[in-house]
Amino acid sequence: MKLITDLKIKLGRLYEFLEPFVLEIEKITYVYPASKEHHHKEDEGLFIHSLEVANKMIEIFEENRDEYLPRYENEKTGEYQSRYEKMLFHLALTGLLHDIGKIGAYEIKSRWYYIPFITSTKDILDEDFKIEGNKGVNYINSTHLSGLAFGILLERAGKKYYESFLYDFRYITMMLEAVHLEHYKVMVDNPILRILKKADGMSVAQERNEVFIERKEEIEELNLAQAYIDAFKKWTLSSTDLYFYSGDYFLILNPALHQKIVKQINEILGEPVSEDVIIDELLERGYSDERIVKKSIKLPSGKVVDFSVLPIKADKVFSQKELESKRFKKVEIQSQNVNEVEL
Repeated sequence: MKLITDLKIKLGRLYEFLEPFVLEIEKITYVYPASKEHHHKEDEGLFIHSLEVANKMIEIFEENRDEYLPRYENEKTGEYQSRYEKMLFHLALTGLLHDIGKIGAYEIKSRWYYIPFITSTKDILDEDFKIEGNKGVNYINSTHLSGLAFGILLERAGKKYYESFLYDFRYITMMLEAVHLEHYKVMVDNPILRILKKADGMSVAQERNEVFIERKEEIEELNLAQAYIDAFKKWTLSSTDLYFYSGDYFLILNPALHQKIVKQINEILGEPVSEDVIIDELLERGYSDERIVKKSIKLPSGKVVDFSVLPIKADKVFSQKELESKRFKKVEIQSQNVNEVEL
């Protein structure tokens, strides 16, 4: 599997200490999805998502190593190298471990002897078991199980790690705190937690073919209008199909893109916020001068089609120089004043 190969390359000699954990996690997560509805819903989705997050955590760390692992004054090179390798290893292990508690959100019904986190469904014939939801565990309280699972994994797959220089209770503490707090709307001074939140969000956005919007540390200060515009700017880098450009406005298609952005903002907040509230802020801050409306748009093919759009002032998103350099394809708006669409 390419994700495992990528981990081997990123970790180098450290992978020999991680490999037993990878093999054990693959066994006990076999056939489990990462979520019921949200992302990585396929068989082995949980294992794939865990590998993705582990890889992304290492990438984020390496891109900003001085921020996450600053050097101490008068620190010798060997001491820094030891801290660096410990951080690298525990980031990868955190990624693998962070969602394993979601196993508890499901119930395996089988005539075979099966214990979650201990035995593997690989040992059970497909026709002999059925996976169902468990209402007692959700994605929030599953984090407690993820931490507990580390003890099981350490006993079963951690001999090499336990006997090596990598075993360090300070890093284990940071790792378990990160796993425990990842799904909560809190941020503490823990670099592993900061990296985990970002890597997990990136993996989910990638699987859902969406643009990743980083969660703000101070949620209460989140500017909803700016968050909306920032998300849209990122979408312009990856797609030209979900909006139109008229020269004066970006016409954001509803629901093709507008609803995606509203949903992402809700996920950043961790609680529902009405799209009316978001649009109100866009109006108040001058990003738009009307709500979702129908526009008759002449497509490049010459066909005129009605679309429900949210018009955003182009010069509030990009400077004139940026607009010219990006060379957005223009469309013509055939009707300027039409009735507002019910939200």
